[in-house]
Amino acid sequence: MTTMLGPPPATHPVPPPFAYHAFISYSHAQDRLIADALQREVRRFGVPWYGHRTAPLVGPPGSRGPLRIFRDVTDLSATPALWPGVLAALSASQWLILMASPAAAQSGWVRQEVTWWLANRPADRILIALTDGQLAWRDGDFDWDATDAIPQELAGTFTHEPRWIDLRPLRPGTPESVSPPDAARPGDVPRRAPLRLGDIVADFAAPIRGLDKDSLVGEHVRQRRRVRRTVRAVVGALTVLALAATSAAVVAFRQRAIAIEQRDTALANQLVAEADTVRDSQPGLARQLIAAARDIKLTPLVAGALVGGAEIAQELHVDADLLAYRSDGQALAVVRSGNIENKSAFKTVPARDGHLALYDTQNLAVLAEQKLGQLPIGALAFGPAPGHLFGLGYGRDVRLWDVSDPRSPAERGTLVGHSATVLSVVFSPDGRTVATADRAGEIRLWDVTNADQPILLSRIPLDLRIARYTMAFHPGGRTLAVAPIPLRQTNPPVPEAVAVAISDGPTLMMLFDVTDPRRWDLKLGTVGKIRSFVFSPDGAQLLTIGPDGPRTWAVDGAGKASGAQPLPVSDPDATLAVAASGAGGRTAAVAEDGAVLLWEAGGRSPALTARLGIPRWDSRNPQGLTFSPDGRRVALLTPGSNAGATGAGVGSGTLRIWTIPDGRQRGAVGAVPGRPTLSPDGSLLAAADGKTIRLWDVTDLAQPRQVGTVTGPDRPDGLLFSPDGRMLAAHQDSAVWAMDVSDPRTPRVSGRWTVPDNRNLCGQLYPELPCDIGTTALAFPDDRTLAVGDVAGQVSLFDLTRGGSDPVAVLKTYGFVADLAMLPASDRPLLVVGMLAGVTEIWDLSDVNNAENLGRLPGGRYQVQDLSVSRDGAVLAIARRDGTAWLWRVREHGRALRRIATLTDTGDVNAVAVSPDGGRLATLGRDRTLRVYRLKADSAELAMVRHLGVTADTDLAFADHHTLAVGTEYGQTTFWELDPDTGTRAICVGIGTPITEDQWKRDVPGLPYRPPCR
Repeated sequence: MTTMLGPPPATHPVPPPFAYHAFISYSHAQDRLIADALQREVRRFGVPWYGHRTAPLVGPPGSRGPLRIFRDVTDLSATPALWPGVLAALSASQWLILMASPAAAQSGWVRQEVTWWLANRPADRILIALTDGQLAWRDGDFDWDATDAIPQELAGTFTHEPRWIDLRPLRPGTPESVSPPDAARPGDVPRRAPLRLGDIVADFAAPIRGLDKDSLVGEHVRQRRRVRRTVRAVVGALTVLALAATSAAVVAFRQRAIAIEQRDTALANQLVAEADTVRDSQPGLARQLIAAARDIKLTPLVAGALVGGAEIAQELHVDADLLAYRSDGQALAVVRSGNIENKSAFKTVPARDGHLALYDTQNLAVLAEQKLGQLPIGALAFGPAPGHLFGLGYGRDVRLWDVSDPRSPAERGTLVGHSATVLSVVFSPDGRTVATADRAGEIRLWDVTNADQPILLSRIPLDLRIARYTMAFHPGGRTLAVAPIPLRQTNPPVPEAVAVAISDGPTLMMLFDVTDPRRWDLKLGTVGKIRSFVFSPDGAQLLTIGPDGPRTWAVDGAGKASGAQPLPVSDPDATLAVAASGAGGRTAAVAEDGAVLLWEAGGRSPALTARLGIPRWDSRNPQGLTFSPDGRRVALLTPGSNAGATGAGVGSGTLRIWTIPDGRQRGAVGAVPGRPTLSPDGSLLAAADGKTIRLWDVTDLAQPRQVGTVTGPDRPDGLLFSPDGRMLAAHQDSAVWAMDVSDPRTPRVSGRWTVPDNRNLCGQLYPELPCDIGTTALAFPDDRTLAVGDVAGQVSLFDLTRGGSDPVAVLKTYGFVADLAMLPASDRPLLVVGMLAGVTEIWDLSDVNNAENLGRLPGGRYQVQDLSVSRDGAVLAIARRDGTAWLWRVREHGRALRRIATLTDTGDVNAVAVSPDGGRLATLGRDRTLRVYRLKADSAELAMVRHLGVTADTDLAFADHHTLAVGTEYGQTTFWELDPDTGTRAICVGIGTPITEDQWKRDVPGLPYRPPCR
């Protein structure tokens, strides 16, 4: 039997509102009795007994109300013309149940009903019940030589064998189905007992209700059990009325609690799915839906949404035109331009005041607000620390503020004398010089060393009227780059605002040598025509957006660009605008097809790492795109609201802020280069980059800090910290390295060893060739001893205090060593050895010269992929190739291990990690789905599910009991916050407009209006 499939129908008329779930088509002469039984049993299958008498009209899929099943004898009123009534019932039915038999195949009524259905409904809405005759399938259609139970009208209808149910064994007529005749009356026909079809009707009820059969049968079984419990309660009530009443109340209360729990689970998961559909167009609403789901019930899917909630943009609805980050990233300035009332033939623009707001970037709370006048504001920029000057192009002037304290900006001097509206303001890298440019095409340099008394140094007129500028100092400070877009001239002339809007370039990029600000020279630009550009923070790269698409250029210390390299784009035909650059080689641009494109532009092969979706209207009218100084956030300011173009206008706008410590794994709270090798206390991370091993302070995951480097093996296969965190071991090929990291600022190599071939594997396999024994795993039995597993089935034990000597002992294990782990909970050093052959051995290393093999853990035949032990050694987890993770409790100081759970994944379990406190277990499966379990004394309960995507690799490690480190295939470690309360607080920052009562009723039906994130 296979799932019913059929060819897609042609165009069907739109059906009227359905009054029936199904229509039974059958032969009256042969199948009337079984049709009656089928109607009765399908109607109430899986329905509580107390709901059998009520039959509402069609409910939602999955409804537990009784079904409406049309059968002409019970539902068709007497009428002079039967066919109009039958046709009306067919038109109002969702499914057709065809009771197949030779009599039905020849019935004119049945054939007419089937013909109408095929013309007006899809064939996959036909359910077949075989009551007599034969059905046979061959070569893509029914075998009509052997099939006699269905009408010929069905020939060629199905492309795959449809599912049909064989009811022939249930045909009435057996002695058991006939009851004795009533006494008496001549001519009476013996009455037949009602047929009971049993659970077979689930094959009909399940697709009609939109449920899988197992769930429906399980529900039906539960309902029957409830009936039995109710009967027993009633019998008890006849004996002890008070006890029965109490028992009934308890059962009702329990059932109500179960129903509420099931409803909450379904609704919470539904809100997560709804949030995913609106995350691009209405990110603030998406965040609120996840927070509402958290309030309803913390299911594993809800927990997964909270873990990755940072990938949804924060949203603010602001009336603004410009934005900029302060140089330390702690404050964000958002500015609305003012204007004087303007009446023209096009429209009247009412007057309004300008406005400046400074936001705290951590919680998006307003730190300070400043009312400005009605002059246009054309530019803003922050200077570097510690001065934190803020320049604002206000009409023909530039006003300067000191925003060292963003809660109390202090106005300083003013740059005056421009002949037209100022359109660009930029600070030099040292903050001592400001460059300004106005619409009349004049560029000026100012000395703002004394911000209260700025000094004009020089100016260069371009003799052009300008629509807009892209202008920036090269981070080296010697070069000022300017790309002016000339104002488009039209005949007849149009208002200036219109001319600005239609002026889109491209233009030449000019490079000025500002070594002497009083006499600066024009250099020849080498990048051709562009629309916008931006230098990387380190000055090593230049990103340009132009007719040839996005390109990166290598830039020398003097600011000269060369070696253009195109950046990959998701749509080669999409027009890009508004470039931005951030720390770590990150670049971004807005694509008109509805996205912010994010690249990792460092290295030889720039990669498109993320496509941040936005509405198309917003992508065609971006007003500002900028990275935070640390590159962890990117902010986009667009006109209009998230409702689309109709929301544009005065008083509306959307600011979106994405948190992107890792562009490929959006949602992570932090990221550092390298694989997740963490010190026991989780404060240090060691990561290899070629021969360089870098040590990172990760006490603040949002701001990892490199503290030291040491040269080790080239691209080591693995790293491991000693239990006290003072030593770091590395292995590569047959070599083992030890490094002293007691002072992470000055780590040093303290020893190097080579694994011996005690089993003569090389001599057996490669007797004539050089051969090394490949190392596979590391473990520290104590702070001075290192255990090294290898492909030859050996574990070599090295004394780290003895420099480059041979191992003190070599254990011969069952075979290829896949991973090693120690059990510190024991009163003796116990080494767990997991092997490729699926064997897991336990070794007692109390005497390393005479190590004892204590035996094998029961396990399986499948490869051990990974081992993990809690910090106290009380929990051991083993990941296997067969898609299982075995969980053990270590008892009696290591003398006994008890398996408490076997967790099943959808494929290989590639990695497993136990939190330091033993309270959580994380697994990463073959499909790159991260699952987190709560560990109890003798069980494990699934707490979180999140799909990380194909970039997740096979490394997991807990930084602490609630933060998980995940390795990636592109050499990064990403950190994930697992605490749902922390995730809830984070998801409630940047929610835009609070959810309305109408939105609540639509998305959270049945619950009272209770906006989350209050």
